Amino acid sequence: MDYYKIGQRIRKYRKAAELTQEQLADMVGISVTHMNHIETGNTKMSLPVAADIAKSLSVHVDALLYERTVISRTETEDEVLEVLQSCSSQELSVVLDMVRALKTSKNVRRTKLTLSVTAEDKKRLKIIAAKREKSISAMLHEWIEENAEETEE
Repeated sequence: MDYYKIGQRIRKYRKAAELTQEQLADMVGISVTHMNHIETGNTKMSLPVAADIAKSLSVHVDALLYERTVISRTETEDEVLEVLQSCSSQELSVVLDMVRALKTSKNVRRTKLTLSVTAEDKKRLKIIAAKREKSISAMLHEWIEENAEETEE
């Protein structure tokens, strides 16, 4: 394992969460020095500390350990909303059928999707949300409710 890269990913997520090393260390229950050593790759962290860091940063532990991007539920909902907004009525009907089939599948809990969102996409989504004075997650839920009613009629 490359502890330096793990530390850099922790630092990246910490800064994205707008936390200082001291704040994250307090949340995790470790010293600031230990947090600094973790971020610089100068020390190994225990599994409980890794789990606590991930929980405090609202990411999966594997997002800290591996380079692939795992995004949060809110980011996923935001990306889904963006894609759905560009769909025709016919495409939405197909998407709805696929989602229903996926939700009834016994293997859904074993399925894990990894999505990536560019920085430009995130900026566009934040602008849309700000203009509507709502979170993108709230907009997605409203959109799903409105379109589910239309589909059922």
